[in-house]
Amino acid sequence: MNTSNMEMPIADAQLQDSINEEQAKFFLDNGFLVIRHVLVNEELRIVQFEMAKLYDKGVAGVSGDPDYMYGTGVKSGQPILKRVEYVIDKSDPMKALLGHPFILRSVEKLQGPNFIPTWDSMVLKAPDEGVIVPWHRDAAVPDGCEDKRPIFNVDFYLDEADLQTCLWVIPGSSSWSPEASDERCRRPGFSTEDA
Repeated sequence: MNTSNMEMPIADAQLQDSINEEQAKFFLDNGFLVIRHVLVNEELRIVQFEMAKLYDKGVAGVSGDPDYMYGTGVKSGQPILKRVEYVIDKSDPMKALLGHPFILRSVEKLQGPNFIPTWDSMVLKAPDEGVIVPWHRDAAVPDGCEDKRPIFNVDFYLDEADLQTCLWVIPGSSSWSPEASDERCRRPGFSTEDA
């Protein structure tokens, strides 16, 4: 798939009440959708401040707490903070993200009125020393499940990213079979030609 010619609709939470039908269809067909301006101004500053506190705690080193996860830094080979689980339990302002009106309305458009957010975490790449995240596929509808509504992540990106720190996605891979997904993820290296 040549992704350079792909027309990607971009939702804007400051201009819309929720994603529209075209954006919902793009998401269902491709497995991702970019939504801009969900968090802005003071709301964004509060979330960045709260995440910085958790980041600083994790960088200082947390032992014996499985919610703080470390990986091997690509430059130093040292343990580097890569993830903090259950953020809403560690920061009251983060609980508001579970009830963000634009996100709730948009998820309802894709899932219907009965859905349950089941996990929250902060995934990060430390400045100048990220931890490599290999190709993988997040949750999928289990085999044999009759409910075919998609299972997906809603991610809030708090900082600017470049081609070294951004999230890569392979459009349409959300509809691949488990075997096709496993085959692609097992390939050596990190080719982004179809991403």
